[in-house]
Amino acid sequence: MSRKTCSKCNVEKAVSEFGNNKNYKDGLAPTCRTCRSVHQKELANKNKERLEGTRKYRDRVCEYCGITFVEKSKIYGRFLNKRFCSEKCTANHQWHKTPENKIINHNSKRCLCCDKPLNGRQKRNKYYCSKECSDRHFGTTEMGREKARRLSEIQIGKKMPDGYVSPLSGSHLSEEHKEACRRGWKNFKESSKYDDYTKKLSEAMTGREMTWGDKVSKTRIENGVAKLDKNPNWNGGTSFAPYPQAWNEELKESIRKRDGYICQECGGTAGTASLDVHHIDYNKDNCSPNNLISLCHRCHPKTNSPKKRKHFTKRYKERIIEEVKD
Repeated sequence: MSRKTCSKCNVEKAVSEFGNNKNYKDGLAPTCRTCRSVHQKELANKNKERLEGTRKYRDRVCEYCGITFVEKSKIYGRFLNKRFCSEKCTANHQWHKTPENKIINHNSKRCLCCDKPLNGRQKRNKYYCSKECSDRHFGTTEMGREKARRLSEIQIGKKMPDGYVSPLSGSHLSEEHKEACRRGWKNFKESSKYDDYTKKLSEAMTGREMTWGDKVSKTRIENGVAKLDKNPNWNGGTSFAPYPQAWNEELKESIRKRDGYICQECGGTAGTASLDVHHIDYNKDNCSPNNLISLCHRCHPKTNSPKKRKHFTKRYKERIIEEVKD
């Protein structure tokens, strides 16, 4: 079947002029596309006239510019309680909520703080000629004063709010930057300027009054606060225990030679004097070669943190086992 008669206009048309409808045997709609479109428009106009009859109108006064405008409700007479006559008044009210800072002339294109005319690029901001004027004028509004009060309450001896993340958190320096800093400090210490620096520093510190931090440190030392067993990281005084006779320079040199004079943490190469020999299980009496590993002066202190000892112990034991298998 290539042609079909429309049930609305009774005109025989091509099958392509009819839409699909699975409710009929031939799978096509009874009316053509043109008649269906006209019918839908008629229904829409009738429905629109019926709904428009339910709308209501009332006079409102703009809360920003004071102009009276007509508010049109939605269908079935529901109002949205519009407060402003235009989007411009709405935007201006968001920036200036107090009557004393209300914009008088919207199209003046002048700075609201210093009243200077705005140039072409500054007109994009619409309000201020510079950031200084913006900060100065915004601080005089109620919104600005409330923001300043909140910031002062947070900063004056109070904890930061929950979920606060420092803008510097997660930032890491590259190895090239660290190496450049170390190289620069080493060159400075070897230069003649270092002696002048230490001399001027000692002269400046001589005879000066103690700061609050110095007094606190001196008081903590005198009272024995955070010393020995009073320190939260106290581990029973294991660092004061003597080493066994097997712990000698020959043993340490053999471990350094076994590791190729390379730090097993960072992979940096160092001389024999720049490598420490670390006990993996933190037991001084266990001087077995499988319990010793070479670390540089920068990586060795990291392993002594009580919170990370289990991590480093497991990590270095697995590395020793892999070396033994190889």
